[in-house]
Amino acid sequence: MAELRKDDDDLAALSSTTDTLTGLPFPTENQNPHAIADYDALDQIARALAPLSALQVYKDGTLTFGVRAGQFYNVAALVNYAGASDQALGNNATNYIYLTVAGTLTVNTTGFPVLTTTPHVPLAEIVTASGTYDVTDITDRRARALYNPAGVVEWDDIRITPGAFRFAGSADPTLRDWQPGASGATYRVYGFAKNDEVFASVQMPHSYIEGTDLEFHIHWTPADRGVTEDTNTVGWKVDHSIANVGAAFPASSTVDLSDACSGVDDQHEITSSVTVDGTGLTISHIIQLRIYRSDTGTDDTWVGATGATNPILLEFDIHYEKNSLGSDAETAKA
Repeated sequence: MAELRKDDDDLAALSSTTDTLTGLPFPTENQNPHAIADYDALDQIARALAPLSALQVYKDGTLTFGVRAGQFYNVAALVNYAGASDQALGNNATNYIYLTVAGTLTVNTTGFPVLTTTPHVPLAEIVTASGTYDVTDITDRRARALYNPAGVVEWDDIRITPGAFRFAGSADPTLRDWQPGASGATYRVYGFAKNDEVFASVQMPHSYIEGTDLEFHIHWTPADRGVTEDTNTVGWKVDHSIANVGAAFPASSTVDLSDACSGVDDQHEITSSVTVDGTGLTISHIIQLRIYRSDTGTDDTWVGATGATNPILLEFDIHYEKNSLGSDAETAKA
């Protein structure tokens, strides 16, 4: 079934006008001396626009639609879609049209699926009413896939450096000197004694895949520890409370990031990541944090007892999964 186009009356009304999108002038009706030049201009425009029509949804009947042929990448695999026509639409509904990563055309009236569970390429939405629809009822959604290739999920992290810490005024870590390798520049860093604590808060970026888990971990160094700390453990802990916009903050939970020392002065150590359940979390949720060193459960065997021999916290990180550069709406992600 061919695509339905404007009728003769609509086309005649374009006489002596200029197209608002392309700037193309429409000649006066029956102005034949200009026909060849007009055909040449239209040919150039048609060839320039051809790549943009790939996977485009169009109207081809009263309550049907078609999709032009095109290609997309499923991660590194190129998927060729041959196109389709005369595809049925649900009446009196918003129809969501998309391709699965295998290239299967799918239509439903409930919404685009969650990308993390059903990777897909969104194509369009069509609103129907009383057994029909107009071309203006087609909303193109292909742009959502331009920066979000089907199936691509990446990791990123939220980084909280010591400069972002807040201090209670008691049980604060000690600002101390650190000279890596015992030569060269001297740096100012925070050494943590047992029960020292700091506070911070972060907001989750709009690139976050909603509902996915978070991974907490700490970067630290034994620095110039002054005593043999090989295999000894630092009892890093993190209390946290997380709330979506409009939700109440719950009671805190604790993550245990206790980590054994390698026994190498100045080594960059990183704790194993601990998973925090992300069920129900959305973009822009806020995480309240208390980061501290504790031997609760006898999990801190660090021997050093002075400020000069306490472990240094370099950074606290939260790994999270993302599948876009941001969100399509200011406060929500489709």
